[in-house]
Amino acid sequence: MERYPSLNAKWLTAKREDQIPVVFLHGFLGTKQTWSAVAEEMGRPAMAVDLPGHGSTPSIEGEGPWFEATIERFIAVLDQQGVSAVDLVGYSLGGRIAALVAQKYPSRVRRLVLESSHLGLANPQDRKDRQQSDQAWSQRFASDWPQVLQAWYEQPIFQSNRAFRESLIQEIASQNPNRLSKALVGFSLGHQEPIERLDHPVLYVTGSLDHKYEQLGRLYAQHHRAAQGLQTVFIHESIGGAGHNVHLEQPGTYLSRVRNFLNQDHI
Repeated sequence: MERYPSLNAKWLTAKREDQIPVVFLHGFLGTKQTWSAVAEEMGRPAMAVDLPGHGSTPSIEGEGPWFEATIERFIAVLDQQGVSAVDLVGYSLGGRIAALVAQKYPSRVRRLVLESSHLGLANPQDRKDRQQSDQAWSQRFASDWPQVLQAWYEQPIFQSNRAFRESLIQEIASQNPNRLSKALVGFSLGHQEPIERLDHPVLYVTGSLDHKYEQLGRLYAQHHRAAQGLQTVFIHESIGGAGHNVHLEQPGTYLSRVRNFLNQDHI
């Protein structure tokens, strides 16, 4: 088995040479198919990938650098597809990876849409605590599948998605729990280097019911405005009636906001 596997990619809508594609990156427990409905309504060439440990992409083996390896494998996908630059849309974990891709390979990204995505923990103790928490969850994913999914979605940030919970769990239950268990540790926020600045236009989307990420969105926007030398746009968009998973809970409003941001010429 390859230690750093290739990312399984799929065009969700037809590729066109005359348009910059939108590439979607799912969150933890998602797959490339998570974005099918959104992509069909986006009105743009759209592609999605399965991140390591999810869908049809195997886990990274051993104690490898998950973030670094995933970034390099993602750029390899763009190269294989003959795509020079993209608009990147990421939810939660996918947004974290999207931001890291933009930071390391700025010429390959035009604009960023980050939905409920953390830009990193600066405090070493907070990072250590998060690693320990994710390790504990990882053990539960490996030993108590699929019952652990009920407990996972009882966490405070997911309280608003109760109407979707059973269908979510049914969809996720078909995935490989051992791969997900490894991904939870490998992609732990405690292992992610904090992102201090983003030099691309950013739309940061949060749900009004997700108080943790609403606060983070406001803080990130304030930081961007205060930072010296940052001339790019950073928009924090709060969408009512949604929690952590905005594109699932309020798809119409989410699509409207994202399309407007990606299609504006003057940003």
